[in-house]
Amino acid sequence: MRYARYIWLLLALIVVLGAVFLYREHLADEQEAMRAQAEASARRAQAAQERAVEIVAAVEEESRALMPRLIAGVAIGMDENELRHVRPHLQAAHAAHEPGKDWLEETLANGAQILYSLDQHSHRVLQVQVLSVLPSHDAITPHLAAMNDQYGTPTGVWDCPASDGLTTRRFTWRKNLASLMDVFLIYGDRVSLTLYIAPTETIANSLALSRCRPVARENLDSFPVANPAAMRSRAEAAGPQNPRVVPQPSAPGRTITVGAGSGHP
Repeated sequence: MRYARYIWLLLALIVVLGAVFLYREHLADEQEAMRAQAEASARRAQAAQERAVEIVAAVEEESRALMPRLIAGVAIGMDENELRHVRPHLQAAHAAHEPGKDWLEETLANGAQILYSLDQHSHRVLQVQVLSVLPSHDAITPHLAAMNDQYGTPTGVWDCPASDGLTTRRFTWRKNLASLMDVFLIYGDRVSLTLYIAPTETIANSLALSRCRPVARENLDSFPVANPAAMRSRAEAAGPQNPRVVPQPSAPGRTITVGAGSGHP
């Protein structure tokens, strides 16, 4: 009987040792699987980071070629230090506010105002806006001709009915990763222009949010005119220090004709 008890104890010990061995093997397998998973995740993260760097570099290169000559050297994706190096007269743009973004501005010798939107965390340029005013409706066609000479024929022409009554005509030059959008706001005898240089996705989102519609070919020469009451409201909100917004009597009707050849795609 005593030997039988020893045998049972030995068998129990063997079972316990076997269980411990199997558990350790299972634990080792799990640890190996976790290590392999961690390495795979690290490789994916590294690949994603490298891809992001490649995309930023591609956006920089493409957008640099789209910048107006007066701000040559600027590019989407460049960091703030690089921007300040090529544009040393930047100031904080206190009038511009948007969550998650910082704004810098400068005024050129020709009176154009340049706004630079930067990501608050990475401090990289997200988009550039060039704000200017044409002296009259007659300047629209020469302006578009100059744009066509520099960037080619527009890929899209849009009317965008804003909810505040400030309907705009927009011309877009869609490229690959970066694109252009020229926005015309007509009031009285003056034409306010805002040229956007931004990632293509940003331009597309702006068109969607503004409920923009493609302009029929037969209507390309008829530009919408802003509601005069909306212009007065904007001028009052902007205050006396913003010379770009000047309330004037609106031209009769809701459109003007600027002449043949105004940016036909």
